[in-house]
Amino acid sequence: MSTVDIRPSTLDGIKRLANAIKRERNLKHHEALELAAQRAGFQNFRHAEHQLAGPSNRHALYLSAFWADRQLRTRGRETLTIWLPKPLFEIASAREIPHARNLGWFRAEAEDHLERRVDLDSQGEAHDKLYAAARAVLFMAATGLRPIRNLKTLESMTRRFDGLPGRDHSSEWFDPETEAWVYMDEPYQKLELSERGQWVAAKKLHMIQLQWEGIYVPGHSIPFLFCKDAALAQRLDRQLRRLQARRLMPRWNGDSEPYFSEFESPMRKASGKSRRKRPMPSYGERMGAVPYGARKGGEKSRWRPARRMPLDLHLTVGPLLSSLCVSGMLRAHTSAIGEVRTTLDDWLQMEYPGDEMTSEQFHSAYYGHRYAPIAKPQDQAAALLEVVQRLEDGYLDCKPRRDMVKKLRAVAAAVAG
Repeated sequence: MSTVDIRPSTLDGIKRLANAIKRERNLKHHEALELAAQRAGFQNFRHAEHQLAGPSNRHALYLSAFWADRQLRTRGRETLTIWLPKPLFEIASAREIPHARNLGWFRAEAEDHLERRVDLDSQGEAHDKLYAAARAVLFMAATGLRPIRNLKTLESMTRRFDGLPGRDHSSEWFDPETEAWVYMDEPYQKLELSERGQWVAAKKLHMIQLQWEGIYVPGHSIPFLFCKDAALAQRLDRQLRRLQARRLMPRWNGDSEPYFSEFESPMRKASGKSRRKRPMPSYGERMGAVPYGARKGGEKSRWRPARRMPLDLHLTVGPLLSSLCVSGMLRAHTSAIGEVRTTLDDWLQMEYPGDEMTSEQFHSAYYGHRYAPIAKPQDQAAALLEVVQRLEDGYLDCKPRRDMVKKLRAVAAAVAG
């Protein structure tokens, strides 16, 4: 059988195929290993080792981050593999993941892959952020706790712990089994524990000082858990004592790849669907518009008209939008008008930087002054259409202007009935 037809599914099979490829193509051994691993459906041989050499009852999770060091003019992609007792989405849902400490900038690229959305500033920072994300996932996997998403519950917990001595670097969790909340904080080591213990006793809470490294800054902060249920506290203590033995390696033991190499996890490949492209900043004028806002990989540029609107039109449009925002319209309408107002305020500052406008002109445009509400719906609609006319007079035709005008026309039509 030709080596072209061989698709190994084990490490030994990959190594045997590598030996055959080495003989056929007269390659170096490490080159043959890379080709054999790719033939088996892996990115490289190290990736195959991570996937195939792990415990059979564990599930691989890949965490990746891109970085670009402007000073050194280097960039790349880092990927860390960790092993979990069950699939990621049984530990936390795609919607819950960004609410966990250290995971706010990550997205679920696949069921076995978390990718950091925006570039980091150095390779070392990428390593640190990936290890921090790994600690959060391993914490959830060990305890079964999930991050709290409900804003009211978060505010209630924050108020409950307002007086906690030395409170710092907090995170809020809940236990799906008991529906009980669990509060965590990780203050630095300079802490008066007796005062904290007295506060906890007065509140009739249970506090655990963890032996594990914690989520925030291992070696520099001390993790504490708080809850109301003694049985839950004891269970968490046992689980985290076991987790203590699984501390992450202090030195990088992941993969470092070129910046534009796309990592596709095994589950992404198995799905048959291509991975989503990362958004990237845009450059240069395009069809009457210029990009702004985005500076790093993972960020999508916003767009504004390439030619600025005369300052006197900004000073006319701004007060009209300010009045409309306080005119008692439906929340959806006010929100849409507010978005236009904020966007135009951004455009104004980019169009007239430095001393091209006075401080008084800036403050009298979109923010800084109070204007009277417009009471009647027909007057509100007329004001919206006047804003549309000013924008069409002041800006050349381009997509950012068309999108803004379309939004305002829709609100005017709804208000007019």
